[in-house]
Amino acid sequence: MSSQMHFVVGSGPAGISCARALVKAGLPVTLLDAGLKLEDDRQAAVQKLAESAPEGWDPVVVRSLKAGLSASAKGVQVKKIFGSDFPYRGSDELPSHASNVGHFTASLAQGGFSNVWGASMLPFSEKDIERWPLHPKDFAEHYKSILSFVDLSGRKDMLNSLFPLYTESAQTLRLSAQAALLLKRLEESKSKFEEAGFIYGQSRLALRSSPPTGIGCRYCGMCLYGCPYNLIYNTSSTLKELIREPNFTYSPDVIVSRVADHGSGVELQAFDRTTNLPKRFQGSSVFLGAGVLATTRILLQSMDAYSKTLEIPSSEYFIVPLLQFKRAKGAREERLHTSAQLFLECLDKNVSEHSVHMQVYTYSDLYERALAEILGPLKFMLRFGGAEILERMMVIQGYLHSDESSRIKVHLEKGVNGNILHTEGLVNPEASTRIKKVVRKLSKLSLKTGVVVAEPMLQIGRPGEGRHVGGSFPMRLNPKEFECDLHGRPYGFQNVYVVDASNFPSVPASTISFTAMANANRIAINFAAMLRGEERGKVA
Repeated sequence: MSSQMHFVVGSGPAGISCARALVKAGLPVTLLDAGLKLEDDRQAAVQKLAESAPEGWDPVVVRSLKAGLSASAKGVQVKKIFGSDFPYRGSDELPSHASNVGHFTASLAQGGFSNVWGASMLPFSEKDIERWPLHPKDFAEHYKSILSFVDLSGRKDMLNSLFPLYTESAQTLRLSAQAALLLKRLEESKSKFEEAGFIYGQSRLALRSSPPTGIGCRYCGMCLYGCPYNLIYNTSSTLKELIREPNFTYSPDVIVSRVADHGSGVELQAFDRTTNLPKRFQGSSVFLGAGVLATTRILLQSMDAYSKTLEIPSSEYFIVPLLQFKRAKGAREERLHTSAQLFLECLDKNVSEHSVHMQVYTYSDLYERALAEILGPLKFMLRFGGAEILERMMVIQGYLHSDESSRIKVHLEKGVNGNILHTEGLVNPEASTRIKKVVRKLSKLSLKTGVVVAEPMLQIGRPGEGRHVGGSFPMRLNPKEFECDLHGRPYGFQNVYVVDASNFPSVPASTISFTAMANANRIAINFAAMLRGEERGKVA
């Protein structure tokens, strides 16, 4: 393979964004990826649904694609896609041991966790990254670049004061009846809500709502199970476009274990996922975008750092149910999308020095499953009073800034049958206090919002729950060992670049994937400029 080749590891949001930027800059790129895919029989069932409108779907096929996804008072613990757990499979290829952490794993899937993400797309606010060695303005053009190939649904509203839209072509999704009721109440009490330290707006989603050509959202209610029409952005769609580029090569079934930087280039040690046979690759540079756990493993193995313990910042995750005063009759039969409908941001410094991000979800048939589990032997009661509850019920999913959240301790242990990555949650009791404060503030606004907050049902996730994690090798102006420079290069490396959230100095409460993609784009663009000898990408 050409020594001028540039490698990207991982096909998730950061890896794909980096690869695309390098390819568009005219550089030869090989993307190395484990590449697990949805099972053929499930893909055939999805295709069957995609060929017709929702009203023509076979209920048996729909049930088969919904099977296996369960919900409880704690929410959805493992979000599957079309009933499949393939985004989480292959953990035996990356041996690990977890203690007191949420369902926090690496992904060997083609597309990584973009297969099962919530598609929420907010940038980071200036306040929340003020301690970063980069300014929000450093990301502006890169947010715009990401939105040149990722469809965004959203609108200009109160959120714009902190979170610019970064595109003029955003489409607007239709709100559910429950969300429209809540938004109406918020608008009627806008000044009171602002005085209490909240702003709000319609959700921003990487979801095609009503494009100029083709189909837009069918409001089929399948969002949480998987979109049969492929309208929720998945990086696999961008990968398909890249494969058509002459300077791009996709190499699946490859798991990278180590990278060696020789100054003039890099050598990668890997193995074939299907045969377990070793593989080696040589080239000019490598960009690690395999996700926080996989990238951290690769770097620790590359450095033989078996005695080093790192701490990974995480954004504390919580969920709490809501009940509207007014029932949205017919909500269970309504044609709607089931991704986040509204975003709420708490900016009260008495609660947090940073914004607390909350996403409002309205009716989904998963709620019926959760209630049935909560009621246990009394679940028969849902036949009589279920509609009264379900057509009022909503759920908030929220996050704190990592400065006020729990952390995850990680270290690598040399094992006989492969290295073991140990993760251990370090609970920060302050996080629980802050979450309860914001929930209590919402409760006090019940008469204004028309919503009762079910405080006793508040659930706070274990460290890593929600997967808003990063910063194992944080960017610094003057990096030391186990840190990165502003180009994403770990200390001691010249041609190795970290492009996923592993290089984040902290993890704000806002959605993580959008900035991970923009930052990967920034690193790739600056690298290409450096190769051209431009000052913008000059490496010190």
